[in-house]
Order: sequence, then structure tokens, then C-alpha cells
Amino acid sequence: MSYSYEHSALIQNPSRVMTQNYCIMASSALLWYDFGLTLIPEIQRIWHREFSCVSLAYLCMRYSILLGRATLTMQVLLWNIDDVACSVLTHINDVLYILNLLATAVIVIIRVYGISTKNWRWIPFVLPLNLVRPILYTIESAGYFPVQGGFPYGCTYDYTLSATSLAR
Repeated sequence: MSYSYEHSALIQNPSRVMTQNYCIMASSALLWYDFGLTLIPEIQRIWHREFSCVSLAYLCMRYSILLGRATLTMQVLLWNIDDVACSVLTHINDVLYILNLLATAVIVIIRVYGISTKNWRWIPFVLPLNLVRPILYTIESAGYFPVQGGFPYGCTYDYTLSATSLAR
């Protein structure tokens, strides 16, 4: 099966891909710096408490984004891997990001429950709203092929949808 990469973001706009990669690296550095600063308080306040649903959601939210950012950084920095390795890294990142979105939804739902004085009547409104983003991201992640752009681009996406479909 032959496949054409003519719609690739790299081919259409290489400067956008480079800017995106710079932003990924800068935000990753800030995220890891923040993680280093908050690790000791986290150990004192989270790890020494009784394990609960909130603790699990917090840990999923915190560590899925760190692991996801590590895979995203590898996508940018590994220029000599093939399309299959790009695909593995990209889809691991997608799964971790969706896990992060779901953990965030759990935290939001628990907060709404607590703020509303333990009233469950808000859940039918809050739950669907918090599931929209993970569902949309899942649909989007099924609509591209990760491809290796080579030096200095790393892995990039080639959407199977047309540019007009993406613009809608």
C-alpha cells in the first residue's frame, strides 16, 4: 500500500513544526523544573497519607503528564528513528494524555461534589462536559500517522483528514 505524505505539516509549513518543537522543549524544561521543586512537598503531603481515590487521580494526573512529556521530548529529539518508532512514541503519548484528561475530570468532579456541599445533582452536567475533551482527543489521535521528519524536526503528524476537514 503506497501512502503519500503531501499533507504533512512538515512539508506544508516547516517553520511551524520548528516553533512547535521549541515550545515543546521549553515547556518540558519548565514542567520538569516545577516537578523538582514540588517533589519534597508531594512526598510529605501525598505519599504519607492514606491512599484514596483522590490520591490515585492526583498521581495519575501528575505522573501521566511527566511521562507523556518525556515521550513528546523523545519525539522531538530522536531524529534517526523510523516511522514505526515514531508511531509507538506518539501513541504512548496519546494514551498518557488521555489518562491525564480523565484524571483531571475525576478531580474536577470530586471538587464540584465537595463545593456543592456533597450534592450529586451537578454530576449529570459536569461529567459529560469533562468527557468531551478526552473523547475529541481520542478521535483526533485516530486521524493521523506519525512520520519521521528527520533532522531537526523529529516525529511529526501526517493527518489522514484533509486540511478542510481539520479546519471545520
